Amino acid sequence: HFTSVNESLRAVVHAMKHNLYMCELMDKTILDCTKNNREQLKNRFFIEGDPEAILMLEVRANNLENTEALANNVIDILKEHNLGYAFPILFNDDIDKAIRLRKAGLGLLGNIVGDKKAVPCIEDTAVQVVDLPDYIEEFTTMMDEFGQKAVYYAHAGAGELHLRPILNLKKGEDIKLFRQITHQTALLVKKYGG
Repeated sequence: HFTSVNESLRAVVHAMKHNLYMCELMDKTILDCTKNNREQLKNRFFIEGDPEAILMLEVRANNLENTEALANNVIDILKEHNLGYAFPILFNDDIDKAIRLRKAGLGLLGNIVGDKKAVPCIEDTAVQVVDLPDYIEEFTTMMDEFGQKAVYYAHAGAGELHLRPILNLKKGEDIKLFRQITHQTALLVKKYGG
């Protein structure tokens, strides 16, 4: 659990040195969408507080003792770098519930109230994991300059995030922003060699 998306991405850089099986990001917008969904509310059992982002980090080993040791190694490195505030460890069926929460998040974005929606226009941008925090920091600054917010989620461990600006495509100015944001993001990805 993290207090910002950027903090979670700095954690990815350290966590990915530990041969993770999975490293997925969900931001606050998606997490908030799961609060009012009866099915997904059950899958939020491990969420502590109101994080701006969470990472789902999965380790695997040949027995429980080794698996716990791997998980604790990742947690220790994040704590050592002052990254994160809660580190629940899940096992067995609880892992499946957390994965269902992550998979449901994308579909639940359509339930955002009002005409502004999370628009799928920046789907598979990817940069080197080490560049991910700087890339997303620049992307966030760009969005701030456009006066817009975005949703951040997906495959952080691969350096690939899905970024969805929240726009009202019923308005001409937001259609123009859609094109500007998409173009500027392409240039930004290129800058990072992504």
